[in-house]
Amino acid sequence: MVKKLKYMGEEKGNLLMKKIDASLMWLYKQIPFTYFGKFYRPFREYLDSNEKITVLDLGCGDGSATKNLGLPKNFEITGVDIFPPYLRIARQQKVYKKLIQMDVAKYRPDKKYDIVMTLHVLEHFNKTDGLRYLKRIEKFAVKKVIVATPIGHFPQAEYDKNPHQLHKSYWMPKEMIKRGYKVEVQGLRILWGNENVGVKYGIFSYLLFLISGLLTPLLRLNPDLGTYMICEKKIIK
Repeated sequence: MVKKLKYMGEEKGNLLMKKIDASLMWLYKQIPFTYFGKFYRPFREYLDSNEKITVLDLGCGDGSATKNLGLPKNFEITGVDIFPPYLRIARQQKVYKKLIQMDVAKYRPDKKYDIVMTLHVLEHFNKTDGLRYLKRIEKFAVKKVIVATPIGHFPQAEYDKNPHQLHKSYWMPKEMIKRGYKVEVQGLRILWGNENVGVKYGIFSYLLFLISGLLTPLLRLNPDLGTYMICEKKIIK
């Protein structure tokens, strides 16, 4: 009998850290230099709105990142992912109005969405297909597109028995800026390295996160020194 995944990245993750992070997510979103502090920012202007905000989450995975945003009920979210075990977990998150099993490279929505986001998906395409993917999903959005991806060479092999987890390309801030994105950079690469420090150092990695946060101003001088970038492009009507 095949063991069911409990969460994305289970075979290389740290369950204790996952629980700690979940309990502190409210704080992370308020701290500007954290990943979720930067990821949460593009949504802030809509948080007090009473109107329905539609969101398309391409490559939603197990839905944990979207759940951690804690968006209000007026956000109506549709998730798309190719890997059934992740979608099974995403359904349990109870943040999606609709979940679709499909390759995001082939998905064509039947309507436009206010916000289109694709988190840690771009690096799973080769460069040519990745550029084509960006150009296409920008046509799906009414208000903005949000893209998160590692900076530079960030090797990753398959895991969770999911062949789509392999990294095939790398991206730099200047490429996204050239495409009209506002880029926020997070994590000092010299401390984080090219691997999951949470896996390597366990709970002691929180010390690295803190030091990295304190050194964030260095990333304004040279964004290429960062680990991740969260890119936001507002759609001009």
